[in-house]
Amino acid sequence: IVWVPPPGALVQYAQLEGEVMVGGVYCRHFLKDPSYPLRDPRAFANSLIEVVLEEARVGTPHQLQQNGQQQQQQQLKETLAAGQPPLAPDATPTHQRLHNELVQKGFSAFRFVRVPADYYEQPLEYRQAKLGAASVSHLCKSIFMENTRIHPSAIDPDDPLSPANWANPVNSRYYVILVQYAARLNADKLKKLVHQMNGSAFGKQFFNFRLAPEFVSNALSGYTHNAVTPIGMKASSVPMIMSHLITELQPEFFFLGAGETDLKVGLPASEFVAKFSPLVADITY
Repeated sequence: IVWVPPPGALVQYAQLEGEVMVGGVYCRHFLKDPSYPLRDPRAFANSLIEVVLEEARVGTPHQLQQNGQQQQQQQLKETLAAGQPPLAPDATPTHQRLHNELVQKGFSAFRFVRVPADYYEQPLEYRQAKLGAASVSHLCKSIFMENTRIHPSAIDPDDPLSPANWANPVNSRYYVILVQYAARLNADKLKKLVHQMNGSAFGKQFFNFRLAPEFVSNALSGYTHNAVTPIGMKASSVPMIMSHLITELQPEFFFLGAGETDLKVGLPASEFVAKFSPLVADITY
């Protein structure tokens, strides 16, 4: 198979994260060895002068990050102090429905945010800034996982969308999983957790979790890809498991999808647990 990246594709290397490059030169290597050969010393010097002048004008990356964090903390304080926000006059029907559910459930504070169309094409730091989140760890997602080896007695084999498939919360065919974007779901931990929850009534061979088919996620949630949320789900009784890392966030105001690809919602983790009753567990690497 020959794969050619699309035009303009950006390849990121984890080992280069944090490296500072000026004029094609990695500054850390140059500072360690001043005799480091420069292919174009004049271009490097010009680029270095441009960087210094630009940082003098707008601030260093560290200063910009600090300023951004201070703005986000202030925005969070204002959100919590304001309590339940009024419904935006241009709110879509989905936005209205989710807003009303959060009000009915008695959330003390929440905030809906519209994001740009290229939101999912951008790095987590960009998304964090657009949402006003405290960190990238506060960005979370909801996914449907399926036990592909569940015992036949626990499901409706003829209808994958039948409520019989999730009638037993400790041995359900499907689970709604809440995890951080900055973390990775550990399918083995999820398998062990559900196996233990059902009291080992079935052998380990009857547990194997994979991402549920898209048509299942769409049908049970009532939302499409990148818009899935546990708020206002169509099949609201599908059991939910939430990563314990989300409940440990400080501040606790985290963000989820909100029924539309470009709509997100932030709310306090402790209130989410109290009002939606997910099982909180260690399910990530």
